[in-house]
Amino acid sequence: MKKTDYMPRSSMFDYFVASTNSKGGLIGLELGVDAGAHAESMFRSWRYRWLDLVDPWPNDFYRGICKGRLDALGGFGRYELWRTTAQRYLSVNEGQARHDAIYCDLPQDGETAKAVVPAAWARLSQGGIFGYRNYCDSWPDMKAVLDAHVAATGAIVLSTEANELVLQKGKS
Repeated sequence: MKKTDYMPRSSMFDYFVASTNSKGGLIGLELGVDAGAHAESMFRSWRYRWLDLVDPWPNDFYRGICKGRLDALGGFGRYELWRTTAQRYLSVNEGQARHDAIYCDLPQDGETAKAVVPAAWARLSQGGIFGYRNYCDSWPDMKAVLDAHVAATGAIVLSTEANELVLQKGKS
């Protein structure tokens, strides 16, 4: 486990989700969950109705830690752990329920971003918040894909602080 996995990991994404959603009832999605450090923070930071958590979880230990964290917060019946890749989840569930908030903590390469970002963005509701971790010059291919996405979609950039890109899907 990474050092950051031992405690909830809050982010600018959480701040913007909480500040744009005073009524609660969100449907959220996290792609790339690992041991659930950010999922725990999401449960603590914003009011949600449902949270889909997607990770291939090659190690049952990390999946168990994630489940234990969420259950300890009273999350029973308000989340689902999807043991698959982000690409597979998005293709299998294409056209289903829209998400109000989507957070990506995926491999830092351009190919993964190219495959995931457009499909995830299509599932984001109007006015929804989208976060992508590790948005920085250290990962130029991934950063270029995300920058091109912003230019092509007219996404509203809310933050690029702390190596994280936070976007809002414009309201139609």
